[in-house]
This record gives sequence, C-alpha cells and structure tokens, in this order.
Amino acid sequence: MKRQEARVLALQALYQMDLSHISMDEALLALGLSRKTAPYVVTILEGWTEHRDEIDELIKTHLVGWEWDRLPAVDRAILRIALFELLYVPEVPKKVVIDEAVELAKTYSDERARIFINGVLASVVKDERTLRP
Repeated sequence: MKRQEARVLALQALYQMDLSHISMDEALLALGLSRKTAPYVVTILEGWTEHRDEIDELIKTHLVGWEWDRLPAVDRAILRIALFELLYVPEVPKKVVIDEAVELAKTYSDERARIFINGVLASVVKDERTLRP
C-alpha cells in the first residue's frame, strides 16, 4: 500500500475515532483493515494516539482566527496526520507532508480548508523549534 493511500485510510479512521469515539482497532475493522494489512495506517494512528496532546496543542498554537472546537473533524484529522508526519516521520520530506495534506483537503474538505491547512502547516514549519531537524 502506498503512503498516499495509507493517508486516506488514516484520515477515514481518525475521522471515525474523533466523531464516534471508537478505538483504533474498531476504526480499522470498520474500514476492513488490520494491523497487518495497513502498517503505515497503524503507524499514523498509533503515533497520533501516543502523541495526541502534543500534536493537538501544536495545532492549536498555530490556529489564527479559528477555534479548535469549531474546526470540522475532517480538517482536524488532516492536520493531525500531517503534524504526526512532520514531527515523527523524518524520511518524509516536509514539502511532501504539506502537499499531501493539501491534496487531502482538496478531496475531502473544501477550498477554504485547503488554504487554511496549508497556512497552519506552513506556520508550523516556519517555527523550527517545534520540528525535527
């Protein structure tokens, strides 16, 4: 499975986990996946679960003119995936992470979200203290 496809599935799983308050394994099962069939999806979901507070706080720090609770769940999920990759998956270039997040927003959200997500991620990347070397 390509990482691009894994991100789409991770987005669907995170969305379900956020709205339905289900576990990662329940979300995987609902998508017809398992830990063995979707290892990068599991990496994203486990990574976000492990670092949830840090990732969500970092997103909140870079929201300008937006309130966390008013963000659509799909936009939160896209940002969570991107921030996990920016912080904890050094083999994926920052530009690729941002481009992939913008593509997810184009497909699963709207034009306003695409611009918003690009802006938040650009702000995070500029704040080099928050990112890996």
